[in-house]
Amino acid sequence: MRNTKTLVGSLIGVALLSLTVLTPARATVDAARAHADAQAAPAYPLKVGPTGRYLVDRHGVPVLLTGDSPQALTVNLSPHQADGFFADRKAAGVNAMWVNLLCSTYTGGRPDGSTYDGIVPFTMPGDLATPNPAYFARVDRMLRLAAGHGLVVFLDPAETGSFLSVRVARSERQPERRNVAPAAGGPRPGLTGRRPRLSGPPDGLTCLRAPRTM
Repeated sequence: MRNTKTLVGSLIGVALLSLTVLTPARATVDAARAHADAQAAPAYPLKVGPTGRYLVDRHGVPVLLTGDSPQALTVNLSPHQADGFFADRKAAGVNAMWVNLLCSTYTGGRPDGSTYDGIVPFTMPGDLATPNPAYFARVDRMLRLAAGHGLVVFLDPAETGSFLSVRVARSERQPERRNVAPAAGGPRPGLTGRRPRLSGPPDGLTCLRAPRTM
């Protein structure tokens, strides 16, 4: 019995000594890793580089995007779950996310575009002119969480797999005002701050084209 107590006491002593030695070393490694990550992180915001073929940060340093595409994140996760997901992706070396602002069945959401707990994006179904503040406040919170992890979010306003018919219907009810050639000395088309407008590409589909800002 005495030998057993002596052995147990020795093991406990070794364990405590190991914790005493290893804890500061682990803290030093973690601090060094965090510093390296901070040094490697792009200086946001990003912009198009001089050749138009890549992105640079605000100091003009080229940025390589390593992305993931959790398109239905906004409707299938809580903010707490999204925060954990962002942390996991960041730890895996991901720095960019493709996320849908509006998400229905085409990309893993629900027919009415609601969140997992029943928050719908519009107070009138299918009416883009009736946004539900609760829905967009949640999305805003998720975007801020992503920013806190140093992630770039490419936010798709409305994927066409589910929302093309909604866009077309709205276009037919309320045609968007087209940009026209500017008068002498007037602002250039696309830089007037007008709403994004609908345009018809050659294949006959309707897509949303935002005014150019760069």
